[in-house]
Amino acid sequence: MDRRAFMKGAGAQAGLAGLTTLAATNAFADGPTVRWRLASSFPKNLDTIYGAAEQVAQRIHAATQGKFQIRPYAAGEIVPGLQVRDAVQKGTVECGHSASYYYIGKNSALAFDCVMPFGLTARQQNAWMYAGGGNQLMADLFKRHHVVSLPCGNTGVQMGGWFRREIHSLADLKGLKMRIPGMGGQIMARLGVIPQTLAGSDVYPSLERGTLDAAWCGASKNKPDCDASHTAAGFKATGEPDALESKVLDGRGGELKVTPAKNGPLLFEGNLEICSGTGKTINRVTKTALCRCGQSSKKPYCDGTHNKIGFTTE
Repeated sequence: MDRRAFMKGAGAQAGLAGLTTLAATNAFADGPTVRWRLASSFPKNLDTIYGAAEQVAQRIHAATQGKFQIRPYAAGEIVPGLQVRDAVQKGTVECGHSASYYYIGKNSALAFDCVMPFGLTARQQNAWMYAGGGNQLMADLFKRHHVVSLPCGNTGVQMGGWFRREIHSLADLKGLKMRIPGMGGQIMARLGVIPQTLAGSDVYPSLERGTLDAAWCGASKNKPDCDASHTAAGFKATGEPDALESKVLDGRGGELKVTPAKNGPLLFEGNLEICSGTGKTINRVTKTALCRCGQSSKKPYCDGTHNKIGFTTE
């Protein structure tokens, strides 16, 4: 898997691409000290990946005689692991270290910058990036997002899955909540898996807790949590609603107010992006009502069906 260091602005590209020249000419010797913060999508104890950002920072420090200092911050110390790209794009931090397949909801082509199911090996990926024009293609794509992206390590092929229970057949995958971002999540969804996009720092805690799904079928006796009543109720949903045309939100932060309407939908007020089960953004709103009865013909949105069927939240 190709891990990427996101760098904002032309100065970042010059800072990394010209290391040999800078070291040879002592160009930074008399200049001011530059200090950048690097937000990582990974925890410190995942040193095989988080450590790559530390090595980059150390080499830049040495090449510039300490005049260009980059301090890595683990996921959650500045921003959550899945918000690194946005933090760089907005200038919250100067640079970041993340995996592009986390962000295919923004643009599906970002998957090619990281990993594709049944795709390239680590050597093939590097060959494509450095000798096959991949870096230039990715640079053109990231430019649209006001981000400069540079390769920053490659973990190679990852395991197909670590499971809490033994898997004997494809039938055992149905309803399984599996952390698998990117295009891999879309493929597993076809097999009945419920893909979860989690940053590397959240994987083990989620496995340990056995994280619950949010209720959506309306039949749960343990609302808002799922108690598997959707199976008996014959509830069906694709997990991939149609994407709607929507304007980019003025901001992605701020207060989000959620009000459960009595015997009705969940009412949302504030900046909200609605994403599918595979992480694709399907709508952007500042006010909406999401179905809680499970019978809406316009899922995930409320269409008033709860009134017709006598839905109750009691």
